[in-house]
Amino acid sequence: MEVIKQSKNGNNMSGKTSMKTLNERKINVAAYARVSTEHEDQHSSFDSQQIYYSNKISKNQNWNFVGVYSDEGISGTRTKRRENFIRMIKDAINGKIDLIMTKSVSRFARNTFDTLNYVRILRDKGVTVYFEEENINTLDMNGELLLSILSSIAQQESANLSEHVKLGIKMKAQQGKIVGSTFCYGYDYDKEIKNWHINPETSKIIKRIFELYLEGNGTLKISKILTKEKLPTAKGNYIWNEGTITHILRNERYKGDMLIGKHYSVDPLTKKAKINRGEREQYYIKNHHEPIIDRDTWDKVQEVMKERAKRLSHKKLEDFNIKYAFSGMFICGFCGRPLIRLDNNTMRNPKYYCDLALRTNLGECKESKMIDEEILKDISMNMIIKLRKKIKLDDKFNSTVKEKISYVRKLLLNRDDLSENKFNQELVNQIIKYGIVGERTESGTAKPFIIRFIIKTVEDTIFTDYKRESINLYKLLEFNHDTIFYYIDKDRHGDLKQHFVTKIKITCEVDIGENDGG
Repeated sequence: MEVIKQSKNGNNMSGKTSMKTLNERKINVAAYARVSTEHEDQHSSFDSQQIYYSNKISKNQNWNFVGVYSDEGISGTRTKRRENFIRMIKDAINGKIDLIMTKSVSRFARNTFDTLNYVRILRDKGVTVYFEEENINTLDMNGELLLSILSSIAQQESANLSEHVKLGIKMKAQQGKIVGSTFCYGYDYDKEIKNWHINPETSKIIKRIFELYLEGNGTLKISKILTKEKLPTAKGNYIWNEGTITHILRNERYKGDMLIGKHYSVDPLTKKAKINRGEREQYYIKNHHEPIIDRDTWDKVQEVMKERAKRLSHKKLEDFNIKYAFSGMFICGFCGRPLIRLDNNTMRNPKYYCDLALRTNLGECKESKMIDEEILKDISMNMIIKLRKKIKLDDKFNSTVKEKISYVRKLLLNRDDLSENKFNQELVNQIIKYGIVGERTESGTAKPFIIRFIIKTVEDTIFTDYKRESINLYKLLEFNHDTIFYYIDKDRHGDLKQHFVTKIKITCEVDIGENDGG
């Protein structure tokens, strides 16, 4: 007995449906076209695919031509970046498409999991995908094994392509050409000569950073000075942090040199990158471009940084002046300034305020609100307990994340004495790298009671300047902390008013990667 599957638009789609049968049916047909690079020699291929499918589908009187979905200049290894591909899948699931035609398996997707996943989803909805070069019709159940084989081949082709790209990068590096991002703060990129030349305005800021450091200022103090002077950052705002200062001070490009190969791709499919610690070739090019900082000054800064790090590495936690529970631990999510502890006779409990809001009497950074120290203690212990439980009972993180949380994992797994009612100062200092209080949603709404805890990794156990402008944060857990407290704020008439808070949203995150950052 043949089982007939009914599509959403009323057409019968059998378990085995030949292209001849599909040619004779009244169905909605679309095509998917993609070229993988934005080079000019690919445009003709891209245009020709669109013209070809438009003509082919329109010629069949039984077919209703839905259109050609196309992604140009986007790699097929990651479907998340292919907006029109995802839109096509959604349209097919919603019954707008019965047949998708595409040139080959490699044009559709370049890894086995994605290919089979989407094909099965579509087939469950009665939607056929037809790969012309391989002559595969996905509603033909016998084709799945062949599809798996061909998809594996396409995945290998992607890996081979990645190797070709690496070879091209290597050749460029050997020739001293810039590889990757051409942006470097303090410079402008000249497309004609394909190199940097000094920007007369931003280069002054770079020089000032080096001067301030050699005068004895730390990276945190320098970031405060630049913020106070309202000097623009690379992102165009005026809030500096110590992580950015540290990166600038260590960047060899400011003395005219360039190191190529600071990072490398771990997997051509996931595109995940790791810091190159000798696993791949690197190329160091001296006198690559005009320096902003002379070599003697740059070298002196590196010596001072090493000496400071060496002194700090020999100190124990108790040697540091941590006067209060969260000294230097929290920063404002709206302006990037630290949260300051305030305690006086009129307060029942000490409070933490945004430094900028406090100093300007709430005239600036109005979105930030005060938060009680006791609440922060409860929240931090609640987070640590939940993190321990997740790691112990639900340790389903990928290898990169597991590597990054290994330090915290060792600290927590044998701790059965933790209690939300008992604050553990030592454990909090060991686990929490820093916290961010408040954030703005994509729509621009200020959410002052969202707290993000960034936990420490092995690299953070030596006391160096913390990088608080993380590049690749991974969310380990998220939950709501039930609480009841109020804060005082002015209403639109300028009158003081109580606002009650019953929940605080908490996330726990870990930084799993970095990039050059120019």
